[in-house]
Amino acid sequence: MNDPAYERLTETKPVSEVRFVQDYVQFVLGPHTLSVYPKLRVSIGKRVLSPADSGFYDCVCTLIGQNLVAATRIEKVQLEFLFSRGTKLLVSLRPEDEVGPESACCPKLPEPIS
Repeated sequence: MNDPAYERLTETKPVSEVRFVQDYVQFVLGPHTLSVYPKLRVSIGKRVLSPADSGFYDCVCTLIGQNLVAATRIEKVQLEFLFSRGTKLLVSLRPEDEVGPESACCPKLPEPIS
């Protein structure tokens, strides 16, 4: 199901910056900064990479210049952010992966996802 809280990010500018901050990642899309906290994976084609995998950080950086085209929530499983070249960010919503009250947040959007 499309996630209305994050679907608004599809109307903004392409990713202009990726910031790796200790245990989370930030994506700058125009005036918005999307912060992602729990287990983050990136899917390119048939490959799914996690931070421990070689090439993960390079794949995340390839999102610079891409537009977010869809934000989908699979309840209690994951958030999926699909970008214009087919790359997906996968954010776990599983209780065992929680690291705090939020999985992802974008302060200028209506509310964080819990």
